Amino acid sequence: MRCPCVKALLLSTLTMGLTIEASASDSPWSLGVGVLNLSSPYIGVDNKNYGLPLVNYNGERLRASIFNLEYDIYEIERLKLSFATELGEDFLKASDSKDSAIRMLEDRKISIYSGAKLSYHSPIGIFNTSALYDISGHSEGSIFKINYSYPIRLTNDLTFIPSVGTTFKSADVANYYYGTDNYNVGNTTDLSLNMILSYKISESLNVTAFLRHIVLDKDISNSPIVENDSVTMAMLSLTYKF
Repeated sequence: MRCPCVKALLLSTLTMGLTIEASASDSPWSLGVGVLNLSSPYIGVDNKNYGLPLVNYNGERLRASIFNLEYDIYEIERLKLSFATELGEDFLKASDSKDSAIRMLEDRKISIYSGAKLSYHSPIGIFNTSALYDISGHSEGSIFKINYSYPIRLTNDLTFIPSVGTTFKSADVANYYYGTDNYNVGNTTDLSLNMILSYKISESLNVTAFLRHIVLDKDISNSPIVENDSVTMAMLSLTYKF
């Protein structure tokens, strides 16, 4: 049985791509479907494909999907402070691995992080930074994220958004997901490259392609339960605003 946490993780990630055309409709609601391919850094875990239902709300101050939420607390000119809750990007369902040693491990459950997010919309792009703590109690650690994106409107209906980012994980987080009895992981920093291509078919219908590649910190890739030094996520989605 496939881990339902994967669906939660990707609904959260897709929000950044599915809401870029939200201002084109009077309604803050959108529904859709997506097809996703996800790789794993853990030994013996193959790439997996998933079909996902998508529900999003993009209001004046509140933005949410089923598994993530942002609420704007304060805004002045181009600077915005928000309360944010989101799912982490790390998890392991041990039974998914073909490696007998990995299958003997306990599952590394996906965490829910909550904290503050600061966004700055400048003439040269959008800068985001967030400081979040694991409120689910799985890792009992913190993450700090920085991201830069530059939306490019290729045509009236076609938008391209490249972005780069980094995620700092405290030792508690990194060790929970990638440590073993004989291997402790300290603070780590992952790098990511994201690309979103969104096409507005009509005023209500939008198709979005999303690609995310994460380069893992060396301390993570050197873990005895890890065989890949990077992970990739790709998704194609269709959403309808009403």
